[in-house]
Amino acid sequence: MIQSLNYFRFITHLKFFAQRLYSKTYIEDDDPFLFETVREKHKAAFECTEKINEYIENQFDYSLTNNEKLYLIIHIQRVVNR
Repeated sequence: MIQSLNYFRFITHLKFFAQRLYSKTYIEDDDPFLFETVREKHKAAFECTEKINEYIENQFDYSLTNNEKLYLIIHIQRVVNR
């Protein structure tokens, strides 16, 4: 059940992310310390997030904010490890 809940949260996040991507709206960065902490703790999920960001930049001319990266790192980490 936990794994399916994490997967559902990840998919929900991706749906809202896709809406922001197509409307070119951004989540403002508000806590650089939290981003840096999560980035350091979950390096593999961060590297995956950077690859996603690179793809999105090339395909859609949209760069993820650190907050958007933070949410992706957390969701990727949850799905992969649970």
